[in-house]
Amino acid sequence: MTDQLDALDGPRLAAAAEAGIARAAKRVWNFDVDGMPRTKKTSNQGVVVPVKDKSGRPVIGKNGLPKMRAMMFPAADWRDWVKDARIRFPVGYVVMDKKQPILVPDAGPAIAWAPLGSLYNCAATFFLSSRQHGDALGYMQGLADLLEARRIIDNDRQLVTWDGTRCVHSGAVPHVSVTLTLSENPA
Repeated sequence: MTDQLDALDGPRLAAAAEAGIARAAKRVWNFDVDGMPRTKKTSNQGVVVPVKDKSGRPVIGKNGLPKMRAMMFPAADWRDWVKDARIRFPVGYVVMDKKQPILVPDAGPAIAWAPLGSLYNCAATFFLSSRQHGDALGYMQGLADLLEARRIIDNDRQLVTWDGTRCVHSGAVPHVSVTLTLSENPA
């Protein structure tokens, strides 16, 4: 099993162990993703951009006009959620620092966070506001891509099952409660 603290040594490893996150035999990860859950593929934004050659100049077509290609970007609400969501573990928050994830414990120094590298079952409870009307699959895809973008996991393909996942419309503050359990399925 790839361990997120393998790269730490000396005092930083000791600080991690004191913070309660040393995980040699860690099989279950519980955490919350604060912020209103969003689907990734609702209201995608499409743009047309010029095709560029290796030097970065636009490629000109036979008609004398620049060649163009369409690009799709995820929904703006989902991009905002990825950027602003707070990922809260029992011992602290994982935040991004110049594209490098770090764990900021409730007590002690910040330490490097290496993405989880095993296969997992993701049991997520999406606490939604009464006005949210996305489908469960959309929320699962959005969460998986958020966990990859924020480098909690290496790749969203590591989430091999979603047993126990559900959407709840309640009066609770919108967020996602996540339990990642090491998969028994070798896939």
